[in-house]
Parts: sequence; structure tokens; C-alpha cells
Amino acid sequence: MAFIEGGSFVCTVHDFTTTSITEWNDHCFGNDAHTESGSTVCIRCGEKIEFENLPFHKLDATGSKNISLKCEECEEQSVGKVTRKKVISEESTK
Repeated sequence: MAFIEGGSFVCTVHDFTTTSITEWNDHCFGNDAHTESGSTVCIRCGEKIEFENLPFHKLDATGSKNISLKCEECEEQSVGKVTRKKVISEESTK
């Protein structure tokens, strides 16, 4: 579990404490133990979205997480229009 206490970022899972946003981002980013839960609004229609277990998003200089999500209905509409193709790099075929 991670939280902010008195100006410090505290990770009770790893016994880690810092006041630095950079150190906090480095500690949490890419670590499966750190996920996001909360709410935001759909970037397409504005409906409120609640989410859990979203991979950690770094804090920017303003303290924002910049989490941009679509609701299920908007995501379905978007995915239906997208053509996806797996690209194999030349290096992986050597």
C-alpha cells in the first residue's frame, strides 16, 4: 500500500519513504505491487469512470497523474474502427 503522509510518500509494502516526486515515481513505476484505483471521466463522452488495478502513472511536476480513460461503450466504439497488425522487427527475425 502506498500513501502520502505529512508531505512524504510512504510505501508500506517495501518500507520506502521519500519526499521526492522523482524517487517516488522511480520506486513505483513498473512495479506490479503499485496500482491505481479511483475515478475519472471518459475522455470521449464525459461519463464518470471508476477504475481499479490500473498500472501506476507517474506524477508530473504539477502533481497530476494524467490518467486518460474511455468508458466501456466508447472503448467498444473505438476498437471496432481500429485495424491492428503485429509488426515484427528485423532484429527479432535474425
